[in-house]
Amino acid sequence: MPRKVFISYARDNRPEVDQLVSHLQLLGDEAWVDSSLRGGQTWWDEILRRIEECDVFIAAVSQASLRSTACSRELDWAEGLGKAVLPVSLEPAGMAMPRRIMVRQIVDYSDSRTRDQAALRLAGALASLGPLRPLPEPLPERPAVPLSYLSDLIDQATQTEPLNHDQQHQILTRLDQALRAADPEERRGGRETLERFSARSDLYADVYRRIEQLRGLDNPGTGGRFATNQPGGQADPSGGADFRYLGDDARTGQGRSTWQQQAPPHAGTAPGTAAFPPPAAGPASPHPPPHRRSFFADNNSLAISALLVSLIGLPCLIGSPVGIVLGVMALKQINQTGENGRGMAISGIAIGTLALVITVISTIYALTHPSTSR
Repeated sequence: MPRKVFISYARDNRPEVDQLVSHLQLLGDEAWVDSSLRGGQTWWDEILRRIEECDVFIAAVSQASLRSTACSRELDWAEGLGKAVLPVSLEPAGMAMPRRIMVRQIVDYSDSRTRDQAALRLAGALASLGPLRPLPEPLPERPAVPLSYLSDLIDQATQTEPLNHDQQHQILTRLDQALRAADPEERRGGRETLERFSARSDLYADVYRRIEQLRGLDNPGTGGRFATNQPGGQADPSGGADFRYLGDDARTGQGRSTWQQQAPPHAGTAPGTAAFPPPAAGPASPHPPPHRRSFFADNNSLAISALLVSLIGLPCLIGSPVGIVLGVMALKQINQTGENGRGMAISGIAIGTLALVITVISTIYALTHPSTSR
């Protein structure tokens, strides 16, 4: 009867693990590896069940696997169940390994040129592990699913209901943690979640800018800029401003496509956002539609109102305080949404304040210096 072998590995080492699986099959063993791309509770339950049923637990040791939370918890579970554990080193000696790896017989599988000979050493190591032990009763506490918070985060980031400004920033905060994690699997999960989150059509302008920063954090060589993508993965070869297709607008239900425009790296300005009509029918164009801008569409409406009301209110008392209030409200809204119009809002406040001061001084002067009739 073939031995059931569970292989715990990091995704970065999948090519080496595939060759290891082939050698195990030639030895007559039944090897199982996790081939799913995403985690979650169901995926983790299947992992733990397979470890419970295996005869041998092979830990594919590499720098990536030593940093992997999933690999560490898989080994915890195998040790808790009393499974025979066989470390197989996929990288040259010199790695700083934990004691529970170093105290065991390690099969060197690091040199691709001598892996056929390594397979013979692997066969000898498997034969020396001894008989299968019965599972302990009761079973130890099951380790928690790795990346469980990312599974929840994916559900939140891709929900069909609109997300408000605070909810979007909460998602960004958690993605920042994932992208800075030491665990490569956690970083990979964070990248996947960030990509799916960036496709939402209801994101605020400042959220777009933060997404750009996070992508630069994960890919330092890009200088923090979005990759230039379109439907179908085509890149914009123009070398000018970057555009990124952000999906159809789910809020309008009219199929209006949204694109994000970003300034070229030498512009020194923060990227803005703009809405464009959907691409023309036919083959996908390597360039987004022309950028049609509108003064009223590109600037905060409260800021425009604040400036107009303050200007109109120069000769009267009522318009000035209204312009000031509108300007303050506009600044608060601009800070939340990242819209344009900050200068107009400040100008509205300044003009309104000046008009109010002039009106008050004029009134006081008129009261203290009554006109005398001859």
